Amino acid sequence: MLERNGNVPVMAGGKHTCSAKFKAAPQKAWVEAEFPGEPMIWSIGIEAGETHRRTRFTPAEGDAHSYRYPLVELGLDRAACVRILVALWPAPVRKSSCVFCPFQSPAELADTYRNDPEAWDLMKQVEGRFRDTSPKKFQAWIDAGCPRTGKDGTGRAPNGMWSRDSWANGVRLITKRHDGRPRSLEEWEALIEAGHIPA
Repeated sequence: MLERNGNVPVMAGGKHTCSAKFKAAPQKAWVEAEFPGEPMIWSIGIEAGETHRRTRFTPAEGDAHSYRYPLVELGLDRAACVRILVALWPAPVRKSSCVFCPFQSPAELADTYRNDPEAWDLMKQVEGRFRDTSPKKFQAWIDAGCPRTGKDGTGRAPNGMWSRDSWANGVRLITKRHDGRPRSLEEWEALIEAGHIPA
């Protein structure tokens, strides 16, 4: 989908919706199909220390399901969860995410670059498509007279158009910055090869 649309998961001024769209929504759809009308108890893996995320998982009005936050209830933050996994699991465990997750740390990027060339190539394809598409979608918006979808003229650009060239404005696939600015994957490669990103 990202390659087809020529965008990246986190656009300028936006927020990511990956977890809601590709984790929560399919699970809820499956539950509704398998157990129609039955209230469920959802256990959400928000860790202690990130209680601010609970607002994103607040049940919608009329939602008959119950929501629990077991890691918060047990006081388990990320460090505690890592200690438990190291003690109980025979192999290293990475957090679950898409290979092109925009929130990867520099160390995670270095690990992907060194150990999963297929994933790294996919990331480069996604970012490359975004780099090539962004100015075209911005120009299409300008050529169309800078239309907005909102009735009052303050909404978004229509589908297929962008009201800014996000690539030129510094948006990259990876949201982490190095020396104060976002970096393209080619730049991350150079930093990793030069030993600036620890393993």
